[in-house]
Formats: sequence, structure tokens, C-alpha cells
Amino acid sequence: MEQSTCKNCDTQLTGRFCSNCGQQNLDRLTSGFIMDNSMGYILNYDNSFIHTLKVLLIKPETVIKEYLAGKRKKYFSPFKLLLLTTSLLALTFVFLPDVTKQPNIGESSKEFAEIFKVLFERFFSLTIFLAIPASALINKLLFKKVDYNFAEHLVVTTYTSSAVNVFNIIIYTCQMDINVFTVAVSIILGIGIFVYTFRAYVKVFEEKWIIGILKAILSNIISSILYLMEFLILGAIYYFLYYR
Repeated sequence: MEQSTCKNCDTQLTGRFCSNCGQQNLDRLTSGFIMDNSMGYILNYDNSFIHTLKVLLIKPETVIKEYLAGKRKKYFSPFKLLLLTTSLLALTFVFLPDVTKQPNIGESSKEFAEIFKVLFERFFSLTIFLAIPASALINKLLFKKVDYNFAEHLVVTTYTSSAVNVFNIIIYTCQMDINVFTVAVSIILGIGIFVYTFRAYVKVFEEKWIIGILKAILSNIISSILYLMEFLILGAIYYFLYYR
């Protein structure tokens, strides 16, 4: 009978768990695996967070490909990472300057700003989580060179979205004290988000640069439209329930 090796450390397996590193003998990711384990990932913290974040920001393809290949023990769960970074990003909004308190803002503009602020605070995190499956489906339709299933595309989208959250956390933090330096940092990081996403998609999906970038642009455009539609629909429902 063919014997398998641990996908995390390559030790020969004699049972369900590796005798060297303790990782479970894992098969290819499926939607069932995600449903069964996502809550466990969210509720448990381990010291792989810093390592995962550092490598993810520098070489996202390394984290994503190794995680998909079964080397999951040394990496922070993508779903847990998304929850954490989205929560931190939402927290930064609390410290941003309140535009509704600006002395030169008109009454109609103030009312609109107040409504938008409430909607953003209530639905920002929800729209991010709702957008992940849609973005994964878009990527599955666009990037076919590598045969990833939907669950694996979820991992790719979740990891890259978590990294983008980190960029945005820094950008919004800079907006708490606006000056020449913080504006410059925000612009550089804003450009960096696109460069990071394009590079990650090209490397992970093993596309040629021009084709990969064009597909990444199309993916981002469609995902942004869907994200905006989600936000507007949720916002409209909330507005008619509480403001009419």
C-alpha cells in the first residue's frame, strides 16, 4: 500500500497525524472543510499570525500556495485573518475626523454625511464578508490556468483581501493627522494596493504578466461594482426601515 508523507514537513506518515509536527493528514481543500473548520479557526489564536502577515505582505504567493498544498500548520487561517484585519480596519473609522461636525458643511450635506456614516459603520464589515464569495467566483471564471476549486479560490481571495485591509488600516491611520507626509504615505500605499493585488494574482494563478494584470483589473472592477451594489442595497433597506 502506498504510504503518504506529511505535507507540512515531509515526514512519512504512519497514522492520521504527523509524528514529527503534529499536523493532520489533509486532502485537497473543499467547501465542506471550510464549513467544518472556519469557526474553529476564528475562535483559536496561535503565534503564526506575525509570520503569516509578514510573508503575506512580501510574498503572498508563498503563503497561499503552501496553504493550498497542505502546509497549513505554520500559517494563520485566512478566515481568521480576514476577521481580525476587518475588525481592526473598522476600528480605525472610530478615530477618523467626523465630517458632520465641520463648521462649513451645509444642512443637507450634513444629513447625508450622517446617514452615510451610520450605514458605513453598520455595513462595512458585512459587505466585505459578502463580497469574498462573489470575488472568488469571479476569479474562478477568469483565472483557469491553475485548476483551483471554489474553496481554494476563497482562500486566495481571503488572504489577498486581508493584506489589502492592512494597507487600508495604515492609510486610514494616516488620515487621523493630515499633513504632507501622511498624504504622501497614503498615496503610495493606495498605489501599492493595486501593485500588490496584480502581482499576487499573476504569481498565484501563474499567468503571464500582461494577461494576468488585465484579468486582475477586470476582476477588481467587477468586484468593486458588486461591493458597491451590496452596500447600496443594504443601505437602502436600512434607510427605508429607520429613516422613512
